[in-house]
Amino acid sequence: MSQENSTITSSLIQNLTVWSLENNGFLNSNVKIYADPVMGLSFQAKKDIPAEITLVQCSPQMTLSYLNTTETGSNYNTHGSVAFCSKSLDVLGIESPHVIGNYLLMQQYLEGQCSFWRHYINLLPHPNEIERLCTPMWWPDTDLKHLEGTNAQPAIETIKERWYDEWQRGKSLVEYFPNSSMFTHDLYKWAATIYATRSFRASLTIPQASLTDENSCSNNKIVILNHIMNDNFSVLLPLLDIGNHNGSEDVQLLLNQQSGCASLKNLHNFKQGTQIYNYYGRKSNTELLVGYGFILPNTYLDTVNLRLSPHDDTLRLRKSQTCYSHLEQKIPRNEKIFEVYHVSDDEGNIRKNYRNANFSPGMIDLLSCMVATQREILFLSENPDCCLEHDDARFKRLLGRNTVQTFQVICDKLMSDISRLKSVGKRLSHPQNSKQMLAQEYRTRQMDTIQAAHRRLSHHLDLICRRNSLHCITMTQNDESIDSKHRYIELISLEYAYEWLRKYPMIYAKTMKLISEDQAEPQPLDWSILLAEWDRVYWIIWIALISLLQKINAVTFARSHPSLNSWFENMQISYQHLLTKTLMNGPEIDLDSSETETIDEMVASIAIEIEAGAESETLNPITEISVDELNNAKKFAILVANDETVYMACEMQHGSLAGSMIKQKMLCINIM
Repeated sequence: MSQENSTITSSLIQNLTVWSLENNGFLNSNVKIYADPVMGLSFQAKKDIPAEITLVQCSPQMTLSYLNTTETGSNYNTHGSVAFCSKSLDVLGIESPHVIGNYLLMQQYLEGQCSFWRHYINLLPHPNEIERLCTPMWWPDTDLKHLEGTNAQPAIETIKERWYDEWQRGKSLVEYFPNSSMFTHDLYKWAATIYATRSFRASLTIPQASLTDENSCSNNKIVILNHIMNDNFSVLLPLLDIGNHNGSEDVQLLLNQQSGCASLKNLHNFKQGTQIYNYYGRKSNTELLVGYGFILPNTYLDTVNLRLSPHDDTLRLRKSQTCYSHLEQKIPRNEKIFEVYHVSDDEGNIRKNYRNANFSPGMIDLLSCMVATQREILFLSENPDCCLEHDDARFKRLLGRNTVQTFQVICDKLMSDISRLKSVGKRLSHPQNSKQMLAQEYRTRQMDTIQAAHRRLSHHLDLICRRNSLHCITMTQNDESIDSKHRYIELISLEYAYEWLRKYPMIYAKTMKLISEDQAEPQPLDWSILLAEWDRVYWIIWIALISLLQKINAVTFARSHPSLNSWFENMQISYQHLLTKTLMNGPEIDLDSSETETIDEMVASIAIEIEAGAESETLNPITEISVDELNNAKKFAILVANDETVYMACEMQHGSLAGSMIKQKMLCINIM
């Protein structure tokens, strides 16, 4: 800063402090305002300051907001400025009071040295000082391009659109002003930026007693009180708003209900020369970048938004859960936008539900409701106390498929975001200025946050895939120590399911022969070829066969395959209601004629093999499997194949793609 500019700034600071004293505000004698070369105007301790000292105070008559246009007592007025159109004031005063506040600031700026708030406005960044208006709202397109693919980009676009719409709606306030043409869109954007970066919540800075002031002339006290309580507008506090933010809560904002004065009190001692920071509240780096034009180094502030779009029925199911009421104050409004937090691997592993550590409360439970099948919806409706975030061991024992599907959906979404960020990043040039460098740092930290969450969930799903008691693949000792709860869920690939039939050699040989002939594929079958179009059909066939095998000799089957038998019995009980509905109306799953024909012929042919008692060592021969039993087995299999499978990557063991990870339907089995 040049000597001349420094002198001008010092003079403007002096004018502001004198004006504040004249209007019942003040700055502590041990605090000074100085121009920081990086952060602009700042508070600094001139001497050591003990805790619990009032550092700065702003009186109600100094404040600037929508309230000044309402004639709400002697402290809130426009100080002789031309009144806005009363009709427009009435309309916007109900719908959008903050728009009125923005137009009032525009008016005061245009009044120049005639404005009551001139000493305050003189120190603000002016509309033509783009570099001082450092938020992305003022960045050129060449710089904004470096935010493409991040959470900041849609937020910036939304705000720009909203400000333009507000400017248009507010024009009626000044349509009869001689200088109405000077209330431009750029000036509105400036006013909105000042409020966005410097204002305070109305509920924390406006005493309710001000609405009962005997000098108040407002006829809309109930409306105004509602606006204050719900923070429908914000308030500028001259002098007090100079403090910057570093994420530390070192000061406290206080409101004197009698005098209406707002003040900052320090919670800790300040050493001489220390910058005194305000506290803007717990804000993520996305909020800080979009709203203020900077980010902080704290990684816990690095968050990424995930948007969920549940149907009304899903929201009703979610709200019926017991845990929902416990979270109402913590989750976002309408429970649709959630956050992914940056949690290191070490941090996550020491937490009880380490997979959930990356996500804001309520997100996993809502998604669990969104992916629920008919059986799972019925169970959740009847057991409102069972939820994935707070009782995941019980949840997994009963709704393992839902658990896996929930985490798989999140993984897929995170992977999509990673791919998008990488794709955009390849098109970007090397940062050429400070804004682009800031954007680059922000997008890198967004990537780190997403990758950390994806890495943890992927690891969790991989452990489930690799540990399977049915084919004796177990986790390492280290994996087991991370989460012993994996034992409740087992995932079976179609390739393995048919390999499992080797336990019944004659049935296995017959089944492989039928599939080979149907697909015109040689044996041994290459399942990677069949998965693309026929996985559903062959899952239905396999489940139907196991159902028939279990039925023929329940005692022997239960002894030989306890986990599988237990799961089948639970499924048969769980699907009893849905199976009855299916038997009456037919399955609600579309199968084309060729699929239906394949299922009917193969199940019937293999049933004959079972009837013959070919596996004499393990099966008791029976006279006949009735047509009804055959049809019931197929309809049960159709329901289970549709509702108890998840689509995820699994390593192929044999065939042309052995060793490759192929996305496919996996049957999810709960181990009780």
